[in-house]
Amino acid sequence: MQYYVQYNKLIDLVETSSNTIDDILSKCLAYKDEIQSLLDSKGGPTRNGFLLASLCQALNCSIADFTLYKIEEGDESNDIGVHQKIFALPLDYDISHFR
Repeated sequence: MQYYVQYNKLIDLVETSSNTIDDILSKCLAYKDEIQSLLDSKGGPTRNGFLLASLCQALNCSIADFTLYKIEEGDESNDIGVHQKIFALPLDYDISHFR
C-alpha cells in the first residue's frame, strides 16, 4: 500500500498540536531523515507505514488525518516475496491515483 502525505494537512496537525517541526522530528528519531525529506518536498508518497505510525503517535492523530492511500496489487498477500517486489517498485507521485 502506498500513502500520499498531504503536506498542508500535516503542517496543520503540527500547528494544532502545539508542537514545532523540530519537536516532531525529535519524537520520531528513527524516521527523522525521511520525515524531513517529505517536508522539504512538500509531501509525497511513501510505503513506510512505520514512519506514518510514528508521526501519528507524535501528533496524536490517525493516518487518515494527513494521508491519502492507494492499494497495490499484492497488498493482501502473505508472501514475503510479493511484498519485496512491491517495495522495489517506484513510488507513484500522481496524487490523483490516491483516495
